[in-house]
Amino acid sequence: MQTLALTLLAALTLTAAGLVHLRLVDVAGRGGSLWLTRALLVLAGIGFGWAMLRYAAIAPEPPDTLDRLLIFAGAFGLVHVPAWFILLLKRLRRRQE
Repeated sequence: MQTLALTLLAALTLTAAGLVHLRLVDVAGRGGSLWLTRALLVLAGIGFGWAMLRYAAIAPEPPDTLDRLLIFAGAFGLVHVPAWFILLLKRLRRRQE
């Protein structure tokens, strides 16, 4: 059951991460700011994924390899969710104007 929940979380958050990186061109342009923003999001995702793996390691039942991968993927994608909401709000505002 835990693996199923982690799979669902990872799928949803990685979808958000993919959408953010696709739509980021519309807001940041194609210059250095685009790559800086992408790099910051990726580095933050890697850092948060690592932190969640460290936290999961102290659980009463340490996760197996698949669960560890899903924890990292879900945490990596979770960092991108606020950016996805921001891009969504900017897109909605552009439609209203």
